[in-house]
Amino acid sequence: MKEKCKKRTLDKSTVSIETPLAPTSILVSGLSPSVSHDLLTLYFESPRSHGGAVEKVYFTSKSGQAVVVFNNTQGKA
Repeated sequence: MKEKCKKRTLDKSTVSIETPLAPTSILVSGLSPSVSHDLLTLYFESPRSHGGAVEKVYFTSKSGQAVVVFNNTQGKA
């Protein structure tokens, strides 16, 4: 695919495909409705949790689940 894109243009622009570093994410279940984005971020960024820098938290309080995305695939976990 990379080689084919090098030979083509898209709207008169050259197209290239790069493989980004994919973030690592985890699904957290069984959360209380009172748990906030900030609390989850602080928890998983804490050295005690062996997590790492949190990029984003996708949180749905009604489901009791959240997806925590770390911005480094080579974290401590």
